[in-house]
Amino acid sequence: MALLYLDLDGFKPVNDLHGHQLGDALLSQVAARLCACLGPGEDAFRIGGDEFIVILSRVRHQSEVTEMARRLTACVSEPFALGPEAVRVGASIGIVLSETSVELDDLMARADVALYEAKRSGRGMFRFAKDASALRLAS
Repeated sequence: MALLYLDLDGFKPVNDLHGHQLGDALLSQVAARLCACLGPGEDAFRIGGDEFIVILSRVRHQSEVTEMARRLTACVSEPFALGPEAVRVGASIGIVLSETSVELDDLMARADVALYEAKRSGRGMFRFAKDASALRLAS
């Protein structure tokens, strides 16, 4: 399985400039877009603020997760029609892979570290947790 931890890039200025009502509408549209990108065995959840997680339960290769991360960042970076102007945000993503049953808190903590590495690298980036390379995915 893979857990992708998304944090929106540029949400705070949108929220501050246009108000919380528009910010809430933006979060709803982000959630809808994320869900539209997903297929069977894939779920998206808003966990608070401008943070979301996506869980991919049937991962066979790391390349599948890389492709999903690229799709999600592209999907979120398209303009949102809110009010008289189009609003733009992006997403940074931290990713953790797991073959075994692991506590969600542990996966979240590892994905959070990867998320902040992605944010330090620039907007619209994604990074795998450092220990991901040691995992063997089923073929």
